[in-house]
Amino acid sequence: MAAMMLLFTSVAISGARRTASSLAGAAGPAVWRSSTAMVALPSEPASVAAPAVRRSSTAMVALPSEPASVEDEMMHLQRLSDGGSEIATRMLEARITWMEGERARKTGDCRQGTRLFAHALCLALRDGDPFSGYWQTSSSRVHPLADYHACAEAAIASDGSSEVLSDARVLQALAYLTQRQFSEAFDAVSDAIHAEPDNPYSYLLRTLIEGNLNMWLQAEADCTLAISLLASEPIFTYWRAIARRNMLQAWPRLEPHRSPAFMVASAAVIQDLESFVARTPLGSRRCSEALYEIAIIAFTILLSSEQTGAAKKRIVSIVVAACERARAADARRPEVFAGVRDSDAKRMVEMLYNATILA
Repeated sequence: MAAMMLLFTSVAISGARRTASSLAGAAGPAVWRSSTAMVALPSEPASVAAPAVRRSSTAMVALPSEPASVEDEMMHLQRLSDGGSEIATRMLEARITWMEGERARKTGDCRQGTRLFAHALCLALRDGDPFSGYWQTSSSRVHPLADYHACAEAAIASDGSSEVLSDARVLQALAYLTQRQFSEAFDAVSDAIHAEPDNPYSYLLRTLIEGNLNMWLQAEADCTLAISLLASEPIFTYWRAIARRNMLQAWPRLEPHRSPAFMVASAAVIQDLESFVARTPLGSRRCSEALYEIAIIAFTILLSSEQTGAAKKRIVSIVVAACERARAADARRPEVFAGVRDSDAKRMVEMLYNATILA
């Protein structure tokens, strides 16, 4: 089976006062897989819960907003999209695709609903969009998202193909992840990968779950697999860098920070982050985060190394330049990211900036 690609349907939304349900009706059917080239269109994965590490790498998955909030969000994104924001356009696409899936689920078309839910997840994964679905909880106390699990199982029952099984397990993995059931989510997405091993976005979803489980070595391997399947997708490189960055934190237990091996590993992280920044929109959620990470890692090298003179000045210039580039990228981020803009990395770099220019 050819590697899964994404095609983005054009979305026309008119009428600023239309309800969320009518917005869903305006979207055309999304294409989940295609052999054609990827169309560039916003950033951090249908977002997942942050692992308990040095810095938060992912955004907490939240249960859906109330309908009024959904409508407000859609209208706000539409205004930004009309103003020319590429990021807002893609964020809007993810939400409309999810709502189309909801409409299909409610009309009994579980196969189509499952496909659209999984596709909405991929759209959000690409840019670090914090969107993780407009879930409608059931009355079950044990499984508040039982209706979605049932939808996934009904899709499998109606069509036993590997693609449908993969989509269904991805939907179930996201439902488990939303409830912070990480082990169950890991098992579900692993089933999806077994059913469709050439789907790079399933490896990315498993990477994010592995991050919540502090399985960074496995996360790095899954990102590398995703890159091998779809090298043109920059978000895979970003998450591999994050996995490698977290692995660096164990380094003091292995050998001194000043070791050549540590410097090489740190340089590999910076290389991945620079590769991501070069290929992602400046206003994407992860662009400024990647630049802040570069500054922090370079500052760590500065503190750990014994370099002086020109070599030291070169590292200082990397830190300062990364800080300045991150500020410029952050200024381009849509205000819809306001709740996630002040990351630990950003606050740390702002403190390090003055210290670095004086170093």
